[in-house]
Amino acid sequence: MKTTRILTILVVALGLILSWPEISEAAPMGTAFTYQGHLYDANYAANGQYDFQFKLYDTSSGGVQLGSDVNKPDVDVISAYFTVELDFGSGVFDGNAVWLEVGVRPGELEDPNVYTVLEPRQEVTPVPYALYAASGTPGPQGPQGEQGPPGPQGPKGDKGDTGDTGPMGPAGPEGPQGPPGEIAGSGTANYIPKFTDANTVGDSAIYDSNGNIGIGTDSPGAKLEVNGDLKVTGAYKGNIGPNNGAPFPRPAYDSGWVVYEGCPGEGCALTHNIGGNIDNYVVKIQSRYDWERWWYYEIGHHDVGLTPNIITFYGGGDEMRVRIWVYN
Repeated sequence: MKTTRILTILVVALGLILSWPEISEAAPMGTAFTYQGHLYDANYAANGQYDFQFKLYDTSSGGVQLGSDVNKPDVDVISAYFTVELDFGSGVFDGNAVWLEVGVRPGELEDPNVYTVLEPRQEVTPVPYALYAASGTPGPQGPQGEQGPPGPQGPKGDKGDTGDTGPMGPAGPEGPQGPPGEIAGSGTANYIPKFTDANTVGDSAIYDSNGNIGIGTDSPGAKLEVNGDLKVTGAYKGNIGPNNGAPFPRPAYDSGWVVYEGCPGEGCALTHNIGGNIDNYVVKIQSRYDWERWWYYEIGHHDVGLTPNIITFYGGGDEMRVRIWVYN
């Protein structure tokens, strides 16, 4: 048995000749088309008889076979050239892309199943699709054309029924302010008035006595006097001090931070020689443990005892620090 290695097939033409006589009784055209190619056997132009097998697929590799096999035995190949007529029947060329797979074997091989499949598959060019158009099967719808010019206006139609009321539109811009309305009510002299409802005024709890303001009192002895509890939220902003708002006084003495080992348990006693009136002292004490980087813990005033020479306090921590300010 002869063993032949098929290397490649080069498709050089894929043609279909169509003609329509001008008489209406012409016979319908068939579904076959002509396929031509070059065949090389072991790097040499092939000569002799070869068996060919043709298949159609819907992709370039893998995919689904379309139609049946077309077998062409004992095809004469002369100086690599061959020509065959292929007919896959109607319906395989429907406008979608298809690929042709070619199998070949020397014509004298006895085993009918030994075909060498040539790669890659060849995409079928548009010529065979003329079969699809000639079959009378309508092609895919083309793109929409450009809009033509408008036609002449038609006659006026009858008046239609009244439609439903549409939604309310957005509010318009605000109009000019109207004149002030009348306000009723009465009050007591020197009391700051307040609205008791939308159009009525009466006395508030604020009393004005020659520039002194009293809240809960009608005889304030200062710029502001409050008779009752006073609750303040937020920080105080402004000047505090004597002489009608002089800046906050600076301390006469500042010890700076003094750090020493902590004394948890029974408490600590720190002696000092600052002296003076302890009512003018401001003391701040903080503590921390060895594993902590920052000072976190404040010692409350209720845990501190203060004399002109000794500060005692209770609190935990591995380190403590104390700072004392004295104001005149």
